[in-house]
Amino acid sequence: PSRFVIKAGIITASIGAALQCLAGAPQLLAAIAVDDAIPYLRFVKPYDFHDDIVTQKNANPSAAIFVTYIIASAASLVGNLDHITPLLTNCFLLMYGGINLCAFLLGWINAPGFRPSFRFYNKHVSLLGAI
Repeated sequence: PSRFVIKAGIITASIGAALQCLAGAPQLLAAIAVDDAIPYLRFVKPYDFHDDIVTQKNANPSAAIFVTYIIASAASLVGNLDHITPLLTNCFLLMYGGINLCAFLLGWINAPGFRPSFRFYNKHVSLLGAI
């Protein structure tokens, strides 16, 4: 393929990923607030102004959208993204380590609902990935 097609594909994929995060992050933040998983996020709960029901599915999480906007703007306004890169890298490494630890523990206790479809799954490899 030509260089133009490659660059257009990279730009399109980047814009698509950004839009996906823009749409998904406030919903995830609102779901965490509704479940009371983090008590400090109670102000982010979406309210339906007609019924005052917190778990209403069609309620707009406007507070979560605003908080997501503030976080994204603060990260962008730092000026140099090299300051943010170690934090993001550590977050992803913690996430992957946690997933591997969960896979190891579920394999270790022989949980009946845990049926990995990967043919070469080994719980010790998951433990190695968690370490």
